[in-house]
Amino acid sequence: GFVGGSKLKNFDGMAPTFFRPSDITVGPDGAIYFCDWFDPRVGASSNMDDSCSGTIYRIAPKDFEPSVPRLDLTTTAGQVKALRSPAVNTRYLGFRALRAKGTAAFTAVTRLLEDENKWIAARAVWLLPYLGDEGIRKCIARLSHEQFQQRVLAYRALRRAGHDMVPHAHRLSSDPSPQVRREVALSLRDLPARTTAKIFTDLARHCDTTDKNSLEAIGIGAANKESEVWTAIRAALKPGSPEKWSDDFTRLTWRLWGAASIANLKTRALDRSLSLDERKFAVESLAF
Repeated sequence: GFVGGSKLKNFDGMAPTFFRPSDITVGPDGAIYFCDWFDPRVGASSNMDDSCSGTIYRIAPKDFEPSVPRLDLTTTAGQVKALRSPAVNTRYLGFRALRAKGTAAFTAVTRLLEDENKWIAARAVWLLPYLGDEGIRKCIARLSHEQFQQRVLAYRALRRAGHDMVPHAHRLSSDPSPQVRREVALSLRDLPARTTAKIFTDLARHCDTTDKNSLEAIGIGAANKESEVWTAIRAALKPGSPEKWSDDFTRLTWRLWGAASIANLKTRALDRSLSLDERKFAVESLAF
């Protein structure tokens, strides 16, 4: 029970000032709710409040009168209404019901794609892969959308629905958007190198290795197959002998810490024609 080096003498008096907002959600009435636990201990999770007291706060416009809409999940219109809800649990009920309808929900769901609220329109995209062949084709078509956010969304929706992402990954591995390429890289994590090596080489060619998110995405996607991926990238990029490596290939090697690069990194670490920083970076790469 210490705060700023001073021991607290009055826990009960101090408790209301030691708040810990612990969760937040949006209610079906559209208001924001967050719960707050009062705890007179700072810096740890031990409970020193025997009452476990707290408060739930509501954030809403002035003169707000909460009202929970009635739902009819037996009709398509009611399911769409639930999907439009700001409350995650309510819109999941609508999502689940529309998904179960399959092709019968296609027309109603595709209308939502044009909704002026982009967040509601996005919920429709997540449903497309479950709405039969037409829904799948419409979702795949959005991989060519002019807005990169829509391409990312369609890719995630197809992946979530369990589709074979390899053909789409090949197609988008050279996408101009680093966000799209990041999605592609992450989706390769559980796929073998024999299937994904060509995709990784395309991702490497277009990777800004000074962007930690782009570089890390390739590393995460190559998990447990780093040596195979690094060897394929080296064969494709042809970086030359170790002392002539570009900064990009050096950083890719640093992140793809497969054993296949050890001999080359040792060469760089011992090569006095390289700068001290370059040699230290090789040692750091070996450490990984």
